[in-house]
Amino acid sequence: MPTLSPNPPPFIPTGRYTANNRAIINKVHPGDFLWPQEQELMHHFMCLQNQGFAWNDSQRGRFRKDFFPPIVMPVVEHKPWVLRNMPIPPGIYEDVCKIIKTKIAAGVYERSNSSYRLLPPHTEQIAEQFAGRAC
Repeated sequence: MPTLSPNPPPFIPTGRYTANNRAIINKVHPGDFLWPQEQELMHHFMCLQNQGFAWNDSQRGRFRKDFFPPIVMPVVEHKPWVLRNMPIPPGIYEDVCKIIKTKIAAGVYERSNSSYRLLPPHTEQIAEQFAGRAC
C-alpha cells in the first residue's frame, strides 16, 4: 500500500474514480462523521487505489482461475421434480432480462440448462395454494 501524506493534493479524477463517483461518496456520507481534511485524505486514497473499486458490473473482477480453480461438487444424477420455469410478471420482464444479461456479461451468472433456479416463487403464488384451508 502506498504511503499517504497527511496533506493530500487537490482532487484530480483518476482512472475509475471520477468526479461523479466522488460526488456519490460525498452524498452517501453526509454530515460531520469525517472532518474535511479526513474526507480529502479518503478521496486521495481512493484515487490511488482506483482499480480496487467497481462502480458498475462491467468493472467487476474475478479471482484468477489458476490461483483459485472452480470447485466441482460431486452430485448424484437424478430426475428433477420441477420442470417448469417461473413466470416473470410482464410489467418487469424487460428489466429482469436486462439485469440477467448484465450479470452474464460481468461473469456473475453462467448460462445453464439446469431445471433448478435461484429465484424464489412469488408470494401470491404460494398464498394461492393455501386458499380455503384452515390454519
